Amino acid sequence: MLRGLYAFAKRGLAPPKGNVGNGFVNFDVAHSAFYKVGCDILQFYAFAKTGRFMNANEIERLNDYGMNQSQRNELRTLLSGLKMKKKRIAENFVESEASFCDVVDKSPDAYKFECEELGRTVSVTEYYAAKYNYRVKFRSMPLIKIMPRERNLVLPIEVLKVSDKLQRLRRKLPDALQAMTNQYTSTPPRQRFSDIDQMARVECNFDQNPVMRAFEVAINTEFLEIGARVLNPPRCEFSKSFRDIMGIKAVEKPNLFGRPVNIIFDLVIVDRCISFDRYRAAWEALVQSCSNRGITVHPDPAGVTEFDTRHKDQLANLIGSRKQAATNWGQGVMPIIIVAMPDNRWIYQSFKGICELRFGMRSQMISQKTWNKLQNEAGRGGPMSRVNCKIDANATEKWGTFVKKESPTLFIGIDVTHPAPGDTLSPSISALVGNIDLNATRFTATVRAQHHRTEWIEDMGEMFSERLVHFQKGSKLFHGTELRPSKIIVFRDGVSESQFEGVMEFEVSSIRRAIDKHFEGVQKPRLTVVVVQKRHNTRFFDKNDNDEKNKGNLQPGTVIDGHITSYAKEFYLCSQKGMLGTSRPSHYFILMDENNFSADELETCSNNLCYLFARAPMPVSIPAPVYYAHLACFRARHHYAAADDELPVGKNGQPLPKQKLQCGDKILQQPSEAVIVEQGLKPSMYFC
Repeated sequence: MLRGLYAFAKRGLAPPKGNVGNGFVNFDVAHSAFYKVGCDILQFYAFAKTGRFMNANEIERLNDYGMNQSQRNELRTLLSGLKMKKKRIAENFVESEASFCDVVDKSPDAYKFECEELGRTVSVTEYYAAKYNYRVKFRSMPLIKIMPRERNLVLPIEVLKVSDKLQRLRRKLPDALQAMTNQYTSTPPRQRFSDIDQMARVECNFDQNPVMRAFEVAINTEFLEIGARVLNPPRCEFSKSFRDIMGIKAVEKPNLFGRPVNIIFDLVIVDRCISFDRYRAAWEALVQSCSNRGITVHPDPAGVTEFDTRHKDQLANLIGSRKQAATNWGQGVMPIIIVAMPDNRWIYQSFKGICELRFGMRSQMISQKTWNKLQNEAGRGGPMSRVNCKIDANATEKWGTFVKKESPTLFIGIDVTHPAPGDTLSPSISALVGNIDLNATRFTATVRAQHHRTEWIEDMGEMFSERLVHFQKGSKLFHGTELRPSKIIVFRDGVSESQFEGVMEFEVSSIRRAIDKHFEGVQKPRLTVVVVQKRHNTRFFDKNDNDEKNKGNLQPGTVIDGHITSYAKEFYLCSQKGMLGTSRPSHYFILMDENNFSADELETCSNNLCYLFARAPMPVSIPAPVYYAHLACFRARHHYAAADDELPVGKNGQPLPKQKLQCGDKILQQPSEAVIVEQGLKPSMYFC
């Protein structure tokens, strides 16, 4: 992990001081991960998976082991685009640079070819013994194919290492490594700004740059001091039972239960990750926590079932049997499957896919690590907040302009996520999330799969129409009368300034047509479109903050809407409390505003929505509808991966599209079927 300086030039609306122009350079600390030079390929794979290198004994034990299809696919992804180097294993073995091409499914013993030098068919193991007098150690490991592809050059994995030349990692870090880098990249504001000052003022030395001097450009490296405002948090009303439990702190916690709920848990233990006969203490703590929050829970699970992942084909039958058993639990009882699981991506996406796409069952996954913490109140917070969402619990907020029954507001969050780098086949996932109650505490989602890496939402009209229908049905359910929104506020995530024109041309125009069609002959709601950006490098430091806990981070609700903004309706809002490192404010652009909101109204609205995210006891960094849209996309990605599990691999090393997507034994006809949940779950917050 190396550190550098990020720089970006932009214009502001007006200079804060008479001697400063309205051109600014945004400096920030930048970090980037690089491949470890000279690292053996097997050691590189082990470090990417576990965050540590193997010792000599562990390497020795690998002599008798190979890799399964899943591990070969992981290795293929890790090595994609990597420059490697051949080791000097013999005098006549040329040490040279090589580019990765593919991971071959066969081992050195199994891969055979016609060798003109030896005049016979030999395996790779036999060839290296005869040609280089070298005994291949890892004879069950896959071979590595190097470029050029047409020459079909394959080498044992042990004779290759990462190139000695520095190479930047151009994909997401594996989870184990990402956790390690956070300790290095997350620095408090005072330290971060000190690092920026050192690099910008001393190391870069812009005054002596010949190009800048030739163009007579100078940069004042003094930090710019600007004014800011701190918005008040929304006033929340809570149920008495929850207020008694949480006390004054309840003002910060929106995930409450507004009506009595009767649920029953069904426990599934995966791969005996927790002791079958010792789960009881954590279970009782979970049930008691529900009871304290006003939920009626059966003290005993409806069933305790063990599932062995070696029998993957039995998962659909298991969930189907629990679905059938739920019919015997009586009317008015909401079943939720609790899954105690080891840390395994396949388990998560398979359970979620079959539960939500096939059977419409609510489920809550609890990792083995979290399960062991359930006896502590703090450890139950995460699972309880997710159960809260799944049973449609709510809080009552009072925040003026936007929750009046005579002029209801529909809040829409929009996000599009794309496949990981190197994945050339999986679709992009788009999600629209909207509130179905007046207080904007209950949200439902519309999700679609669309063409690979398409940024604009292809089915925007149909998806937006579904949000309008759900809002009207939800208002009748929760407020006793079917309400039509008089205001619609759309929060769009994931687009840059260069894409604003496309948002207006492709998406907003589709939204307008959907509104015109849905409200034909009646008064149409007024539309406001806001873009929310989190991926930027603008940071702020509170010079007057002497609190050691904040360490210079902005207070929640701090808004900056002048001087450095280049649009009339553009602002930075830091709604979250800085917990680690330097807070990154969200950047808001108002692309359209038929409601003619004042700057204060939109800033307050955005800030208040950050308090309504049901999974967190304090405000988050972006409005809840945007966060929910991101979660809906994330869940849909798991749904699609479960339906497309165990992709076959072609000759070029790329996954081949399956002829059929499956959910259990159900055949799916279209990609979007792999991300659209069962009808009974659509009105719920299943994605939380």
